[in-house]
Amino acid sequence: MSRPCVHKWQIDSKNVGTCSLCGEVRQFPYEKGQEPVVLKAGRPRKAGRPRNPSSTEKTGPQHQIRKRHRYLEDHRGEITADLLSLGRVATRAKWGIPTSTMHGLQQKWLTEDQRAQIPVPLTQANPAADPGAARSGNGRLPNFPEFSATWDTSIQIKWLEVYEILATQAHKA
Repeated sequence: MSRPCVHKWQIDSKNVGTCSLCGEVRQFPYEKGQEPVVLKAGRPRKAGRPRNPSSTEKTGPQHQIRKRHRYLEDHRGEITADLLSLGRVATRAKWGIPTSTMHGLQQKWLTEDQRAQIPVPLTQANPAADPGAARSGNGRLPNFPEFSATWDTSIQIKWLEVYEILATQAHKA
């Protein structure tokens, strides 16, 4: 048993309308009083069939977005705990969260005080690019002392080892 469709038209810039319920396509006239031309007949709804068949499908981008949203909300406590203990980069990597999504979650889930407590990874100075960077610091690292020949030999050796590590990491970055 078929019921006539109560059309829900989506009309494009060329005045061609498609019914979102039955799929009928019509060319609507530009002049008043003229009849529309049916370009493709719609599929009449049967009793018991949902109005929008795509609403029952569990595929497509909208379903995937809702599914991902539910997943993140279900793990909200764990993600928040990781954010506060591991930091943004490690949490994003662990949970597979894009940068823009992570920013939104932080704004939504955390207070301003909590956001201020998120650990920030230390960024290494690049002595090759800026010879003074290793000494002056970059706002996150403590000042790196200038080498001194008056230090004990063990301290001089340690200073050279640390400088080498900083220089090596800077070249990898």
